[in-house]
Amino acid sequence: MAVVVRPRELDAIRSSLRRLVKPGQRRVHFKKESDSRRREIAARLREMGVRAAVWTVRDSDDIRARQLCLSAAATWLQELGVTRLAIESCAHQDVRDRQTLAAVLEKTDEPFTYEHLRPAEDPVLWASDALAWCFGAGGDWRQRVQPMLDSVMRLDHCPENAKPGNRPSGR
Repeated sequence: MAVVVRPRELDAIRSSLRRLVKPGQRRVHFKKESDSRRREIAARLREMGVRAAVWTVRDSDDIRARQLCLSAAATWLQELGVTRLAIESCAHQDVRDRQTLAAVLEKTDEPFTYEHLRPAEDPVLWASDALAWCFGAGGDWRQRVQPMLDSVMRLDHCPENAKPGNRPSGR
């Protein structure tokens, strides 16, 4: 899941997301929210104009699946002209993420930076968490976020989507 925010909109989106934090919370963690709160957050994300893309792959090896999706996402983001990627840090995965991204970045001279952040460090990660949860849950939850998804790329069905030069066709 990649949430794409234009630099000029970043401060406003972050401020709006911070306003979703309830007293006693450090951040919004969608998995821990009640269903009514989840519905509220999903509606607010839509009101904010949050846009995202999703990469999926059916692979029994979670490590390999993450590498395929991260590589495809980084390639797609570069093609869009994105220059910065924030990734939710997960200590045991960060090293592999860096290796995966290094392989993608060695193929281009375009400026592109990435950093691993803890969720409390960048509220935009909360939006990604929420959209990914809803998409993965399917059913009504997926329907709630579908209008915010510019692209859903299933790498196991269309691996060519992961290659440079193949832009998504939209929703």
